[in-house]
Amino acid sequence: MAEVFCVQYLSDELLERGVGVDPDSLMKALSHSDPEVRRLAAMRLGTDNVRSATPALKSALQKETDSGVTLSMMGSLFRLAPRSGQSYVVSLCQDPALGAQVNLAVANALTTLDASQAARACAPTLEAWITKSSPNPDDAANALTALASLQSKLDQETVVRLRKQSIAFLSGNDFGRRIAAIEWLSRDPSEGAHAALANALDHETDPALRDLMKHVMESRAGKK
Repeated sequence: MAEVFCVQYLSDELLERGVGVDPDSLMKALSHSDPEVRRLAAMRLGTDNVRSATPALKSALQKETDSGVTLSMMGSLFRLAPRSGQSYVVSLCQDPALGAQVNLAVANALTTLDASQAARACAPTLEAWITKSSPNPDDAANALTALASLQSKLDQETVVRLRKQSIAFLSGNDFGRRIAAIEWLSRDPSEGAHAALANALDHETDPALRDLMKHVMESRAGKK
């Protein structure tokens, strides 16, 4: 009954947006400009068990930058091709040629499903985006934020490197990177992270960053 309701819901939502629910229309919709259409189409392909859509889903994942859509595409791919789907998705977050946004979308979606696997598979590529030169200045900040959510699953050497990188970002001038650094350090229980936040708070002049760091420091004090 629940699956019947789901199919009907997806049909209604897609038809309301002018998208047909036959397999060809659904596969074409995977490249629609509206991310909600892409998400709904991916879900419907999975619930309909359209196994012929496996190549289309794989191709769409290579270009998808919305983590929510990626999660839906991954769910359908795993249902339609349980053996090859898992390894294929892992390869996407390990291929920097696809770009930081695709790597991040896959990593964030995979984190929702299995944080340990995301840490093992995606952390090296994401860490590389933090240190390499990129045409998008937000790539490093977004990669560090994604890794912050995986911090408890990372090995100690990686944690130490990212702590040092976060402290460097915190003393820099890029607002996005500083926010990401605070996110990382807020989850890092080490004395080094605590000292870095305390020192930055003492010298911070930006009101928004001061408030954020103050909140983090108060939260850390409450946990002791």
